[in-house]
Amino acid sequence: MGKKETAALERRRRDARRQARMLASSLRVALDDADGNVLDVRFHLSELEMALDELKAVQRDYSMTLDDVDYEGDADEAYEFLKELSSLRRRALRHLEELKRSPFLTEEGRPFSFYSLFSFCVM
Repeated sequence: MGKKETAALERRRRDARRQARMLASSLRVALDDADGNVLDVRFHLSELEMALDELKAVQRDYSMTLDDVDYEGDADEAYEFLKELSSLRRRALRHLEELKRSPFLTEEGRPFSFYSLFSFCVM
């Protein structure tokens, strides 16, 4: 593989990492939002999963261009980044499971507020 192809692959990897970071940030916000809904979390989780698939593919291709010395350091860094994203993915899946078991969700997947519970009981 020539220098141009290697540089293009490295650029794709950087872009894939940047996108994964941004999507992970959006997912964290959705998870931390006390009034967030199931659909938001599912959407951001789905986006992150697609970004993870792309990042893994690009990382695999990029790793093949490295010599043994560079490969070791790069592989460790990539592993830590993917581990962090996978941990966030598991957190989101656990959150969705917990919400699924909650009897206090609106049709949109939002938690009932005290006001909505009160007005529901009054009607």
